[in-house]
Amino acid sequence: MAQPPNTILSGFDQYPDDAYASVKDCCLIAGISTATAYRAMKRGDFPPVTELSVGRSGIQLRHLRRYLANPPAYRSESIGAGLDEAGDAVPSQAYSKKSGGRTNVK
Repeated sequence: MAQPPNTILSGFDQYPDDAYASVKDCCLIAGISTATAYRAMKRGDFPPVTELSVGRSGIQLRHLRRYLANPPAYRSESIGAGLDEAGDAVPSQAYSKKSGGRTNVK
């Protein structure tokens, strides 16, 4: 039997909380479609996307793990306040799929 490719899925628990994963990988881990994820992000019910560089964005694994611990109870208000639940600064720019670019996080 062939070995699975070395992806975020094969070693998710080994990555640090400060690591980022693509929206696609996060959706595979969470078991939802990307469309569902973007609708949930809009409502604040799924971890937000952060633009890491031009043309590259991702979701911080700390936020994804918090979501996975209890999806119905997840809300991202604390993230939008400039600090995450660990008290770490959240980047000031986030990616908005609808606008196709940067939006300010408030």
